[in-house]
Amino acid sequence: MTDDKPKNNDEVQTDLLGVDSRSFDTKNIYMTQLFEQYKLYVQMSDSHSNRFDSLNKFFLSANLAMISGLLLIISENIDLGVIATIVITFVPIIISFVWWASLKSSKQLTKTKYEVIEEMEEHLPIKPFYFEWHTKLESGKKYRNIQNIIHWIPIFFIFLFLALGLILINKSFLFV
Repeated sequence: MTDDKPKNNDEVQTDLLGVDSRSFDTKNIYMTQLFEQYKLYVQMSDSHSNRFDSLNKFFLSANLAMISGLLLIISENIDLGVIATIVITFVPIIISFVWWASLKSSKQLTKTKYEVIEEMEEHLPIKPFYFEWHTKLESGKKYRNIQNIIHWIPIFFIFLFLALGLILINKSFLFV
């Protein structure tokens, strides 16, 4: 059974760091270990960003290939039959939905990673991520997080595939 009372600062620090800083013989050893873990975690966050970029490139390429295929079928008046037409219409929509869900998940994970980095920075002499995100980005200048913009791309593709699918289904019924 979990304890519902709020944790104090030392408990949160122990949960995040895995140890109580007072258990180290010297503060220097503690700071060295903390900084090494901080560097590793920032590197892991960077790797997450790279995977996010690769994932977007994959889904964008797949969607563009599917659009090309659908446009070729439409322009060449290829008769696929009703069932094949429905499948060819809905598979790209499902893939675009999976892309959208992946973007949403990635955005949540990225936010959490930056929160952990900021918590680690509370124990370091400087706070570059905190400074960047809270001081510079909240300075009054309009900043649009790319993840807030990118999540609209799969939605656009969903509507595009719906439109192309309707054209295909309409042509399929004309061939019957």
